[in-house]
Amino acid sequence: MASPPPLFNAETCLADCTHFPECAVTCAEKPFPFPNLLAMVVLVGMSGGFSGLTLGLLSLSLEGLDIVMAGGDAEEKRWAEKIYPVRKRGNHLLCTLLLGNTLVNALIAIISADMTSGVVGGLLSTGIIVIFGEIIPQAICSRHGLRIGAACICVVRPLMILLSPITLPIARGLDYALGREMGMAYNKKQLDKLLEMHTADQTISSDDQKMLSSALTFSEKNAKMIMTRIEDVYMMNITEKLDFEVLKSVYQAGYTRVPIYQNKRDCIVGVLFTKDLILVDPNDEIPVASILPFCSRAVNAAPHGTPLDHMLKEMQSSRSHLYFIVGQAEGEPTHRGFGKKLPQVDGVVGIVTMEDLIEELISKEIIDDFDVVSDNVSRKKVSESRRSDRLEFFDMLQRREILQLGKHGDKHPGSFSAKTADEVRALVSYLSSNVTILRPASMSSALLRKIVLRSNLIHVTQEDVKWGKFVYVRGVQSPYACLLLHGRLSIKAGNEGFTSEVGPWTPLSLQALLDDKYAPDYTAQCITPARIFFVSRADVQAVLSTAREPLPVGSAALPPPPPSCRADVDGETRGRVPSL
Repeated sequence: MASPPPLFNAETCLADCTHFPECAVTCAEKPFPFPNLLAMVVLVGMSGGFSGLTLGLLSLSLEGLDIVMAGGDAEEKRWAEKIYPVRKRGNHLLCTLLLGNTLVNALIAIISADMTSGVVGGLLSTGIIVIFGEIIPQAICSRHGLRIGAACICVVRPLMILLSPITLPIARGLDYALGREMGMAYNKKQLDKLLEMHTADQTISSDDQKMLSSALTFSEKNAKMIMTRIEDVYMMNITEKLDFEVLKSVYQAGYTRVPIYQNKRDCIVGVLFTKDLILVDPNDEIPVASILPFCSRAVNAAPHGTPLDHMLKEMQSSRSHLYFIVGQAEGEPTHRGFGKKLPQVDGVVGIVTMEDLIEELISKEIIDDFDVVSDNVSRKKVSESRRSDRLEFFDMLQRREILQLGKHGDKHPGSFSAKTADEVRALVSYLSSNVTILRPASMSSALLRKIVLRSNLIHVTQEDVKWGKFVYVRGVQSPYACLLLHGRLSIKAGNEGFTSEVGPWTPLSLQALLDDKYAPDYTAQCITPARIFFVSRADVQAVLSTAREPLPVGSAALPPPPPSCRADVDGETRGRVPSL
């Protein structure tokens, strides 16, 4: 009986062509290795998982996870909370993933060699592992490590427990040898560069980046860099008197604190708050030196080399928002003068306020209605459109100065002007024809003439115009109507401050003769020398009462003359233009 042909592999068949038919029959009878191929696919997937998780999980620092848990959205917080307990055991996680990855890669090499040959299996397994087990998984996990890591935690935990007999001793040894895991730490310059990078990526806005960068460098700046030079500070001399012009200049300056100096501007002896001057009567002309002992606040000083963070802390503790900056000798400590209330400060070179510190901290200029310059360094002028014209308040304070009819010794006297016969005839003719309130149908020309003779004609000189003479002030009640005979008036109407001019023979505020609580909604100011005819409700009441004629239609009972009315030398009380 013939012996069966020997089994040859493919290499033997190719080397010995005489046995090729038997080899072909043997290869045809051998089944395709489906189990090995399926195992290869599973192992390659596991290799990619281990490789990707090694990069994805270990690239997430504990500090980064803390940040995500504190400031991320709800979904990211949930992912970070699932990863954090596992990531906290960094060396144990590292050993588990690397051991699993190495074991899987070894099995891939063995199976591929069994399916082909040693050399071909090695090359095939290397290509598969590099492409599908390393490059692709790591590229994906480097971008979505948080999401993928949270999804795979349910697999990683059991695997850490399963391999702990091998990995746990190695991890403990690494913990002992290397110590605690070091997180990523940045200095100020690195943080500033990181902010620039995030701004370029549009992760944060440029305004946020500028503000955060300014806060990082806040402690590196000193008082000299942000102070307002003493030459640019609004101040008052201790010898000045608080008359109307000085108080008006204080209001125009717009500052809540006014330094007081003596002899030289660099010698500060006190600080006045503008709110302390509310009850000061400008007519009393009180010297600044008289109220300084009662109203002055503490004088605080600091050397010009003081860091801004120290300045801010000191202002908070001392409850003083204004510090005077003095020169500093070389080697002198920066804290000299802190915490002390000084009676006088010499050698002042500038001031620093709480507003200056806040502006430097947030890197934005705070410009209010009264600011003239945008910052203390460049001294760039602020656009006039950004400043509010609020001097109308002082128009109301001047109500006692409006067209004063006082004695010749008054500071800004207004003056009566005698009416000529031609002026009386012209006034009677004009009023009877154009002002129906003063000439109802039942009033005779004689009565109107009496009203004209009884009323006042005021002459406003060039000096009066210079001092700012106001005929009416918006919101201030007035029982007088007027008729401009000569000159020009500036009319500033409404909240918008719309300004116009009126000329001769213009009647104003005729409603004042009908309404006992009339207050104009405009301000009228003389801008040229003028002659103005005033008629009051009191004069009209007096004339109509003597004639026993009815009041104009729609009028109420006319009030008695105000206390500011003056008596003529003959004792007859006449209505005068009030000192508003």
